[in-house]
Amino acid sequence: MQTLSIDLLQQVVDPEIEGFTPALLKTGASPSTVYRLTLHYGPGRQGIRSLILKSVAPDWPGDAHGADREYLFYSTLHPS
Repeated sequence: MQTLSIDLLQQVVDPEIEGFTPALLKTGASPSTVYRLTLHYGPGRQGIRSLILKSVAPDWPGDAHGADREYLFYSTLHPS
């Protein structure tokens, strides 16, 4: 979570976000971490309540699923 900023969340998700609280859901072997971010808004403001964020270490040697890993993760989380 060291590189995630409120500015990035405001730019990518919703400019009304005033803060967030991360909760670690899982640490994977790749190595990866999965968080649920609870998003906070000012009084009277509404928006997305939470989202799932997965962070994967770049260039992990021996990754059996390689380039398909993120697609598999998100398609399991939210099938089309």
